[in-house]
Amino acid sequence: MMKLALLALALAACHRSAPAVTTPPPPPDNTVADDPVPVYAALFERGAVWTFNVEQLDSDFDETGEYVDDVDQMVLACRVVQVEKLGDVEVSEVACDDGWPSTGGREPLTNVWARSSRGLWSIGEWPDGAPVELDGEPMISNPPRSWDVTETDPESGEPVFETFVEGSGDHWCWTSRVVQGDSSWTEWCLGPDGPTEGNYGWAGAAEHSASFTRAD
Repeated sequence: MMKLALLALALAACHRSAPAVTTPPPPPDNTVADDPVPVYAALFERGAVWTFNVEQLDSDFDETGEYVDDVDQMVLACRVVQVEKLGDVEVSEVACDDGWPSTGGREPLTNVWARSSRGLWSIGEWPDGAPVELDGEPMISNPPRSWDVTETDPESGEPVFETFVEGSGDHWCWTSRVVQGDSSWTEWCLGPDGPTEGNYGWAGAAEHSASFTRAD
C-alpha cells in the first residue's frame, strides 16, 4: 500500500503533533535561477480546476476482533480561486471541495502558496501586502532539486521525522512523514498541468488514509 506522505503541514499521529517541518539546506547558487516555466506554475493559474479520484481507507478491528478494510471512493475537485503579484512574490489560494477524507489531518492542496524566482513556499494565510517575507528555503526550488532532511531523537539517535523532495523532469513530489512509533505522512506531486497525485494519513494499530490521482 502506498505510504507516501499537505506541506509544511501539521500531521497527526495518535493524537500527537509532529515536530515542525525542517526546511532543506540552502541550494548552491546555480540552482536559484529563474526557470521560465517552473514545475509548480499551474498552482498560479487563476481559475484552474483539477479533478481527482479519491480513495479513503479505514482499517481497524471490528467487533469480532477481525482486521477489516473499509474503502470509500469519490470524485472531488480543487481550484485556484485567487492569484496576486505582491512585489517580487506571486501568491495564490487553492481551495478544494468539501468531502475530502479526514484522516487526522486534511488534504494537502488547500493552502495559500507563494513563489519567487527561488521556488515554491506554503505560507498558510493570505498576506496583508507587499513585501511578502518568505522564510527559510523553498519546498520545491527553481529549478527543482532533490533533498532529504531527517530529524532524530536526541537521546536515541533514531529518526523521528523526515521531509524530502524527489522527482525528475517535470514531475516532482514533496513528502513529509513521522517515522517513529505511530506513523503519519503527507505527500503531493506536481506536473505541468498541476497536482497529479498524493497520499496522506496515519497508521498504528489502525490505519486511516486517503490517496488521490488526477481524473481529468
